Amino acid sequence: GSSTSYLRVSTTLTKDTVPYQINSEMRIYPNNAADPIPVLTIEPGVVVHFAPATELQIGNSSQLQGGLYAVGTAEEPIVFTSSNSSPLAGDWDRLNFPAGGTTADLSEVQHTIIEYAGYSSFDPVILRVDINFENNIIRNCNNNALFISQASPVVQNNRFENNGGYGVEIQQ
Repeated sequence: GSSTSYLRVSTTLTKDTVPYQINSEMRIYPNNAADPIPVLTIEPGVVVHFAPATELQIGNSSQLQGGLYAVGTAEEPIVFTSSNSSPLAGDWDRLNFPAGGTTADLSEVQHTIIEYAGYSSFDPVILRVDINFENNIIRNCNNNALFISQASPVVQNNRFENNGGYGVEIQQ
């Protein structure tokens, strides 16, 4: 996407009959280091649709941190998907957790479905932070499903289905 939006205050996406739509690059971090750290909380059962070539970036650095608390349930997973009516692998970019941008106290991703991501050469989920990433499904995406770089996240009980590359790539 060409435009960028910022989430500067903590917000909760509640389960709703209408899916949420992200139409630009979305960044979650404060305007300056003195401001409170914003956390996006997503309730079980919420569906988030991403326009083509958009991403969700959680935090920017250890000085400008953000949080993503996306904890669904087995019965009501949180879904991150394409906004296209006939979705394809690579429709949207990724969930991006840059180095220092968040901590396990601020972010957790559990019982989510991440699908149709991996736009261009981007892997659908980039983890450069030590958070819990458990019981998720990454499916129908381009590239490697999960990229971990210079971090030690807790990654367990995830499923990788019908993606373009490896399930997990680790770069130390």
